[in-house]
Amino acid sequence: MKTILQDGYLITAQDKKAFEHYCVEDFDAWIMNSIKGMINKAVKNIKLKYLEEYIESQTGEVSCEDRVLITEIIKMPSFKPFKIGAPKNEFFSKKDKGSIPLIKNGINIEDYEHDALNNYYLDYTSYLIWLIENKIHHRKKAFRRDVLPNFKQKNKSFPAHIDDFIENVCNWEDYSKIKTLYKF
Repeated sequence: MKTILQDGYLITAQDKKAFEHYCVEDFDAWIMNSIKGMINKAVKNIKLKYLEEYIESQTGEVSCEDRVLITEIIKMPSFKPFKIGAPKNEFFSKKDKGSIPLIKNGINIEDYEHDALNNYYLDYTSYLIWLIENKIHHRKKAFRRDVLPNFKQKNKSFPAHIDDFIENVCNWEDYSKIKTLYKF
């Protein structure tokens, strides 16, 4: 077993509010599902490229367990890591550093899953952080897009910075009614 993201990850209160505005699952569950998706993608692509070659090189029976296959495929002399990098984070703008911890104790994964992540992604931690920040960014944009008409109906001016906008909306008395309209 290996523990990844041992130090957890910090988000702002506005990040959390924008995420919770739309999603029924909590952020930690979403991150766990993202890690599972990253692992599945890494395992699938490693097997897709090298499984046939591995099977041909074996003289006896071949295990069908991913834990065995990934470990053995990575040991093959012809294996070359994929090293998929995370996209650039240029469009993420943060007003404040985060103070709300996510995944406080890290995430435990199997050794072969760790090997798959290391050999598929250039830096799997950076990729996961990109996924988190990308999700937050798109939830904030959707939050503004969906709630802005309520400002216009109430003839209110609204803050230019998205974090201030989210904070302002979440302090409205009727926010809980608005929030239920967008849950999915």
